[in-house]
Amino acid sequence: MNRYLVILGVWMLSAWGCDPCEDCGEPLVYDPSVKVVFINQDSINKVNVLVAFNDDSITKLTEWKSDLTDSINFLDDSLDALQILIDDGATEYQEAFDRITLFNDSLDVVRDSVTNYTSYVKAENTELKSLITLMNSGKVQLTSVVLLNNGTELIYEDTMATFSLPLLLGTVGEYAQSNYEITIIDTVFNLDFSYITYETVNEARVASVRARDLDILNSDTVHVNCATTECISDETTVTVYF
Repeated sequence: MNRYLVILGVWMLSAWGCDPCEDCGEPLVYDPSVKVVFINQDSINKVNVLVAFNDDSITKLTEWKSDLTDSINFLDDSLDALQILIDDGATEYQEAFDRITLFNDSLDVVRDSVTNYTSYVKAENTELKSLITLMNSGKVQLTSVVLLNNGTELIYEDTMATFSLPLLLGTVGEYAQSNYEITIIDTVFNLDFSYITYETVNEARVASVRARDLDILNSDTVHVNCATTECISDETTVTVYF
């Protein structure tokens, strides 16, 4: 019995001392990924044009309302003066008083219309600016995402502001590529990643494969925001403008 206990103890000590990352087989591997944000810059530009046009209209409407108010105030003073003359018996001013009153009432109607239309334009601009904020957040629905290297189609059912795209492992220590074809409604574009994979072990002694030196091959409308000079994929955000 003691002999078996000794054997069991030796085996437990050997197992305990085994390094899971070096002596116990292959490490636990996780696929590296990169965060991607899609910004509909074309639509944002078009909405910005509408906002600028409305801002200009609001400025002109405000100036027009101010001019109308000045004219109405001037006519009110004129009517007050005419009313005094009429009350003192100068009835010959009654016809002029009536004409000015009608004209003044018309200006008042126009001013109310300008006020209402200004409120409408301001409300529209508030909605347009909210739309720009939403589009700048990158919240979109991806119609199709295909990893061209192996034909795999990724499914993202929800509308999100940030998407996590997996990167192929390739050969550790060498450059690799992951080439995507992405469709958003009727817009189709390619997104090609270049990187070097490497192994790492965290504090929990879990080994994984990550990607560094991330770069975009078709970078005309793509911005890469690396957290460090190593540009590690999982710490990097790629913004695509379409």
